[in-house]
Amino acid sequence: MLTEAQTGRSSNVDILGLSGFELAFLTERGFFAPYRSPEANTIAEGFKDATGLWTAYYVNTIITAYNTRQVTPKEAP
Repeated sequence: MLTEAQTGRSSNVDILGLSGFELAFLTERGFFAPYRSPEANTIAEGFKDATGLWTAYYVNTIITAYNTRQVTPKEAP
């Protein structure tokens, strides 16, 4: 997408799967136009952009865990 934009060529894309980092990067550069899908009404708030720029269709939960027998609460991240 970046290469196409830099060369003046563009493609029309309806659906694009991105991680949060790429989504934020491209959103900041104005790559997306609002679209409010009727199906997005069934998605809970917090999983879609209030301005209609994106709707999550999957969520990867990332957590931090540690062995409490080897790391004290004071040393924990």
